[in-house]
Amino acid sequence: MTGARCAAALLLAGALRAPAQACDPLSEVPEKVQVAWLSPVRATVGAQTPMQVVRSVELQQVATALAKAGTGATGDSAAQGTAVLQALGLVGPRASADPARWKVSFFDVSRDDLCRPMAGVAGDARAGVPICEDNQQDRWHGTRGKSWTGCGYLADVKTAVRSLDVFRLRWSDAVRDGFCLLPLARLLAGRG
Repeated sequence: MTGARCAAALLLAGALRAPAQACDPLSEVPEKVQVAWLSPVRATVGAQTPMQVVRSVELQQVATALAKAGTGATGDSAAQGTAVLQALGLVGPRASADPARWKVSFFDVSRDDLCRPMAGVAGDARAGVPICEDNQQDRWHGTRGKSWTGCGYLADVKTAVRSLDVFRLRWSDAVRDGFCLLPLARLLAGRG
């Protein structure tokens, strides 16, 4: 091995042994919780496919905060929709998204149906919700790479600040008690 390759290998080995990033605390999840899945209008999933979901109340708080901050000023639902989708890692930092092309599916579920996609030992509980099994950990499942933190929450792809706690939920578990579907534009208009 040449000197340059040896130095690169040592740097890589050191990076692999580096301590994991410090994660912020996660929100406790009540026994029964309403979650939301945002997806393009025509998107579907199979019964056993894990969806990426967030708590509905937190999603509504983000949408309200963005509206109050001037993102998506009156008549500009595209800017507000884009900001919400960036906060969830669903579109890139330079994107412009039409909220009419997105839907929000709401589900009332038990926290036992959820898992947290994050680093750690599968099954270990974090704030009342277990860490996902390996087959549900896919960091690219539903989000842009820059939003993945490995901490059980997302990072806004535009601002790089912490966003919402994120969970995985299988469709078959989500629809057990029914669901409600709204256009994203309607949620942003406060009529959800």
